[in-house]
Amino acid sequence: MLSSRLDWIDGAKGIFAIIVVVCHIFVTIRVGGDHPIIIHNLYDGNFAVSAFIVLSSMLTCHGIELNRERLLYKYQNIVLKRYFRLVIPVGVIIIAMYFANLLGLFYSEEYGQKTNNEWLINITADWRDLPGMILGAPFVGAYTILRVSWMLQYVFLGTMWIIILDIMLHGKAIATKLFLLSICGYIAWKMNFYYVNVIAGYGLYFFCEQIYCKRFLRFGLILSLFIIFVVSDVYVRSFEWNMVRAICVVAICMLTQNIKAILSTSFFVWLGKISMNIYLLQLFVIYSFTCRMADVLEHNPMNIFIIVILSLSFIIGIAFIYTIYVETRLNKITNKIVERLV
Repeated sequence: MLSSRLDWIDGAKGIFAIIVVVCHIFVTIRVGGDHPIIIHNLYDGNFAVSAFIVLSSMLTCHGIELNRERLLYKYQNIVLKRYFRLVIPVGVIIIAMYFANLLGLFYSEEYGQKTNNEWLINITADWRDLPGMILGAPFVGAYTILRVSWMLQYVFLGTMWIIILDIMLHGKAIATKLFLLSICGYIAWKMNFYYVNVIAGYGLYFFCEQIYCKRFLRFGLILSLFIIFVVSDVYVRSFEWNMVRAICVVAICMLTQNIKAILSTSFFVWLGKISMNIYLLQLFVIYSFTCRMADVLEHNPMNIFIIVILSLSFIIGIAFIYTIYVETRLNKITNKIVERLV
């Protein structure tokens, strides 16, 4: 009997959400220059987003596996629920950010003009664009005020990839699965390399458990993945290799029982359950609070540390409150819509 949740994935998602936030705080306050090897992944948003997509794909696989006896209904339910669970909360946050900006609560454009930081300039959204931004968020993201929502297209369209892969590969021999997955991986790479994360998520979910019981093979694979991570980080810096390193990290987590146990502890699971809201609400704090702090304080190491800690604290706090008092109600609305449509 499969568990309804994969707690270690929740824990990992929480950690990667924090990495994305730290990256965006550093981008905002212009902390740059040469990054140290290996450690830079602790504040590399691209690396964390890749890992997030891998983990999201694995959760989709898990949802399918839990409901394999009624797959057609489940496929419809997965697609519609994933769409509305992105559209509804994103819509609420986009509208809230639009009015917050209208009321002058954000300081991002002012700080962006002072520092010539394009990340903060031209975030203003026209009200006529809001419906398109909201309804299209799972496909293209919001292109102005909620810029981080670009990741949602890989979360949502990745669901389509997982369903297609499951239809093609379920019940096939391992050799056939590997052959077809390699073709799909190549197609994904040529289309958009972020979709390789989806293929990787599917492969990890269905193959790692088979490797897990083979102790020496598992140890050799973990060691190989760790070497790839370290060596590639020393010699190769690119978005594509960030993706490779993200896949390596997720695979190591999945193959290492002690890491899974740590990620399954209550704190990390709690962090994972609010991770999407951390991701979506981070700009609220960065635009209004972080920019003001960065404008007032000198950018020495101690002040940067203070900015990061206070910004993170506010983001996590707001995400927690949002999850308790807003998301639960939005999920009820989503479920009612999906029940009517399926």
